Amino acid sequence: MTLKQLATLASLRDRGELPQQMLCDVLRTSQNTVVMWLNELEQAGFITRVRDAEDRRKHNVAITPAGATALERAELEMRRLEDEVLSRLTGDERAQLRKLLAKALDDSDSSR
Repeated sequence: MTLKQLATLASLRDRGELPQQMLCDVLRTSQNTVVMWLNELEQAGFITRVRDAEDRRKHNVAITPAGATALERAELEMRRLEDEVLSRLTGDERAQLRKLLAKALDDSDSSR
């Protein structure tokens, strides 16, 4: 599973079914790019897309049970890899690293 797929599935798990455009906003990615990601996830059976009942031009996206299982496995593997890579750091050092990475990646910081 790619990081893009992981982020997409995690967003759907955490927020529930979403309109496709809202998912693009959440992922901060263009509609065309998200459609490509969703095509792959749909082919794998990890998501479903259905037309919105009120506006047939829109699609709603939801994670499937298979997608939730795949996401859970991927997250477990990520934690295992993180533990392996960061094994020489203490718990406090890991927390500090996470905080610094979050700060570095925070695009809402107006000081840039």
